[in-house]
Amino acid sequence: EFGSHKLRLTNLFIRDTVKQGRLASGSEVQTGFSRMNQDTAWFERQLIDTQFVGELRFGDLGIDLRGSYANSQREAPYETSIGYVRTNRATDPYGAYYVNRLNNGQNGHASVAFSDLNEDLWFGSLDATYQLTPRLGVAAGYSFNDTQRQSTRREFQFIAPSDFNINTQSVGVAMLRPDLLLAPGIIDFYKIGLVETTQSDPAFAAKLRVHGGYGKLNYEPIDGLSLDLGVRYEKARQSVNPVQVFAVPSNSGASTLLDNGHWLPAATVTWEFAPRMQVRANASRTIARPQFREMMFQQYYDPESDRLYRGNPQLNDSRLTNAEARFEWYFAPEQRLSLAGFYKKIDRPIEAYSSFTGNAIETSYANAPRATLYGVEAEVQKYLDLSGMGGFFTTRRLVALANYTYTTSKVQVRAGDTVAVYLGRVSVEPAGNYFTDGSRLTGQSDHIANLQLGLEDTEKLSQQTLLLSYASERVVSRGGGGMPDIIERPGLRLDFVVRQGLDFLGQQVDFKFEARNLTGQRHEEFQRAGANRIETNTYDVGRSFSASLSLKF
Repeated sequence: EFGSHKLRLTNLFIRDTVKQGRLASGSEVQTGFSRMNQDTAWFERQLIDTQFVGELRFGDLGIDLRGSYANSQREAPYETSIGYVRTNRATDPYGAYYVNRLNNGQNGHASVAFSDLNEDLWFGSLDATYQLTPRLGVAAGYSFNDTQRQSTRREFQFIAPSDFNINTQSVGVAMLRPDLLLAPGIIDFYKIGLVETTQSDPAFAAKLRVHGGYGKLNYEPIDGLSLDLGVRYEKARQSVNPVQVFAVPSNSGASTLLDNGHWLPAATVTWEFAPRMQVRANASRTIARPQFREMMFQQYYDPESDRLYRGNPQLNDSRLTNAEARFEWYFAPEQRLSLAGFYKKIDRPIEAYSSFTGNAIETSYANAPRATLYGVEAEVQKYLDLSGMGGFFTTRRLVALANYTYTTSKVQVRAGDTVAVYLGRVSVEPAGNYFTDGSRLTGQSDHIANLQLGLEDTEKLSQQTLLLSYASERVVSRGGGGMPDIIERPGLRLDFVVRQGLDFLGQQVDFKFEARNLTGQRHEEFQRAGANRIETNTYDVGRSFSASLSLKF
């Protein structure tokens, strides 16, 4: 800091690794076969971020400078998947045993995949503000960001020759556990082959470059009434292209090029009609760009949601028209009550849909024609002084924070509407094949409620907080091919968090303890038709406990 100016350089490094094992077993209704799938994976994730911020003040003129560089990486070597089959047939002499004949799934399978992702992000911006008069201020700015990603996923499948499946000598081998079944000696002796299943699109290069500029003015015509008016123009070029890996090109041609410009106006009116009370109304136009992973025609597994995904290179930008009105009452310091109503009109919202391939569910994305979303929300924050109770409570207060949101949304599909998807080639189909008129937007719960109750020391760091959250059912993915939508039931969740400041050799230590999902809420995803329900991704989450110490020097 020098004078009224500030310069700040921040560096951040994060790296985590996750080892995962999964075991799934079940029965096929059509064949009566029992199947057991075993999966192991290792994920390495890393982020390096450097950011420079300059805040310069020259009287009524303020200049803010920002520049940053970030590199993120994700590596997943040796994602292994192995499946065994038990026919349960009396006519099969080995029908009572799990076997893996390595014949691409009919009587067992085995595969291994290697994934590698590297992304570089450069960002820079300049903002200038100037107070022309005590009631009129203006601002203008420019920003630039450039993102480049390289993503590779190579999957190889172990395929046994046909005589492996009829040779009685090999039956005992087919019952071996995974590490012995795929041992080098077995592979060499039985001439088990390795076939790349991702040969058409093993690697992609993605780029996004955005230039944006804006102008804004803030005007207070009378005391208590202020207007913020502004407009932003963005020019963006986004591309996703297959990378040639082999000497003889074999890519599917699943590429994307979006070169769009958008005018994005916004206006806000705030009226403080009484002390500590105000109403605020705003309207704006915004956009939502598809993410790289939603556009790459490349299968990937998300360990957080336990789902398979594949992008759609035919996605386009979504455009949103937003409006909101809000009442706010600050009835005491740090305490408030707010009520709001909101509305959104969305052109080409990006929706997830699922297709069923063999025994796996694969999720992809498509632009629905249009949708609307509206609702209300309420929030209250209140403190209750407990000092009158004495003793432990002398310096403590009760913290209560609650909010509730009701939302209703509708996807709109009209006759003649189409949707562009990619199924190894560009396919333009009737929108009704993927979306139902009047259905809810994916990821949108009608009811969301949160309650936070805690004790807080007013003189030192000491907090004990209970967090109760609830979300009603929501659609996570459209059911492809006329199938019912996949529904998620988040349910009720209770967490407990403690933060306590401690003294260690004259230094303050921040101790944090977290107990999550104390209600034992399961993760439930299912399809429902009438009284019938089929689980698609339901499992026990369990309860988690963690503790950490942080020391400030």
